[in-house]
Amino acid sequence: MIVVANTTPIISLSSTEKISILHELFGEIIINQAVYDEIKAKRSYGYDEVDPHFIRTQSIRSLQRFIDESA
Repeated sequence: MIVVANTTPIISLSSTEKISILHELFGEIIINQAVYDEIKAKRSYGYDEVDPHFIRTQSIRSLQRFIDESA
């Protein structure tokens, strides 16, 4: 299963210290570079949590190629 996330679940789960739920439910999570940059722009919820091994940053183009190849 491919899971692509925006900032909302990462920040919301980080604020309740439950970011590990994403890993438990889905394994790997893919975020766009813009999502990563938005979270890292301000040292707040999600700032440290966006860097674990199960969250991968990928460009939109390479992500679309990956999805197309997986279909």
